[in-house]
Formats: sequence, C-alpha cells, structure tokens
Amino acid sequence: MVVHSPSGELRASYFAQIYLMLREPTVDDKEMATATQKEFHTTIERGEDGYFIASVVELPGCHTQAKSMKELDKRIREVIELYLEAEGKNLTIPEFIALKKVRV
Repeated sequence: MVVHSPSGELRASYFAQIYLMLREPTVDDKEMATATQKEFHTTIERGEDGYFIASVVELPGCHTQAKSMKELDKRIREVIELYLEAEGKNLTIPEFIALKKVRV
C-alpha cells in the first residue's frame, strides 16, 4: 500500500524523479512520456476533517489526501508514480468499467 501523508512525506527516491521532471525535457523524454503514460480513475470524497480524499480505482490501497483540489491533483499523481514504482513493471492493472451509484 502506498499512502501520501498530509504532511507531504515522500521517499528519497522520489526526489530523483522530481529532478527529472524539473529539468528541461528533451525530445526523447517527450516521445517517451506520451508512449508510456497511463490513465487512472480516481474517486474523491471529503473527509470529516475537511480534507479531500482520493483513491485510485485500479490500484488497490493507493490513496492520498489534501486540503485543496489543486494540491490533491498534485498528490494523486505523486502517489500513483510511487505505487507503480513500488509494485514493479509486471503489475497487472485491471480494466476500469464503470463507477455506478446505487440507491438502497
């Protein structure tokens, strides 16, 4: 399970990824990014404490939270990257079909 804490704690290896994102992208980086990017679906709830809580549907145990939607967007990308890094390249990602509301 990969969880991004509200205090913003990250693993040290992630800072190397931040460096790669901040440096000037090369043509190869841009081509590789579009070829390897994946889309994920997230659910967003508001917790009792007012924080927004996001869960990635396709990645069990992949959650994060933040005080604002802007910060949540940033953190959800970070936690997905950490999850994928931790699980390895052989991770099988199930196909998302639908999110359905059920009234009882």
